[in-house]
Amino acid sequence: MAKLYLLNKDSVRGERKLTEIITKVPTYKDAYLTAASLYVAKGNEQKALNILDKGLDRYPGEYQMLAKKLDILALTRDYANADKQADRLLRTFPKDSSVLKKYVDYHNEAGNYYLKHGGLDKAFSQFEMALGTSPRNTQAIEGSLSAILLQGNDQNSLAFINQLLAKHPESYELWMKKLGLLQQMRRYPEALESLQQMQKSFLQMESFRSLARNCPWRLPGIIKKWIPIMST
Repeated sequence: MAKLYLLNKDSVRGERKLTEIITKVPTYKDAYLTAASLYVAKGNEQKALNILDKGLDRYPGEYQMLAKKLDILALTRDYANADKQADRLLRTFPKDSSVLKKYVDYHNEAGNYYLKHGGLDKAFSQFEMALGTSPRNTQAIEGSLSAILLQGNDQNSLAFINQLLAKHPESYELWMKKLGLLQQMRRYPEALESLQQMQKSFLQMESFRSLARNCPWRLPGIIKKWIPIMST
């Protein structure tokens, strides 16, 4: 009946009916979820969280309630509590692939929010949590790297890129980031050494072949170290 009221856009009677159901039949799981969705639609996220907490008191390991609570906390940008909720969800379902994805997606979303609003340390922390669960997640790798680069410390950025390359030596994008940073730091001999390392993996890539043909670091004393990669 409550859902029928809601379908007819009668939220007042729908809310009243849901409250009655939860009070009289507290074992009815769907009532908590429906009520939470209703309160979110009305802009009352706190009441939605309260009703979910009531449901979780009765069903502490209920996936849909745990996931719904995480969604609402993320929606309200309450990342301190959302982090705890994400951890709780992962602890409850450590091997569930959909939970792992939700956990990573949440931390990437939080990281991107902080990245856009200048919270670089917090952004980096969020992306690191995503990488802790999914080490090859492209969005988390790019996000953590962006957070480091935007902090403006070239040495820290280079150290972090080297850490990533140790785990992902096949990443052409990471190698190019390293080359660009070394050029910016005027560490040309190391840039040339990196090019030589890249030769082993990327010789067949046209973008790399073009880079090798047009090496920008043609300075006296440095070019002598250059081992020609190709002549065509």
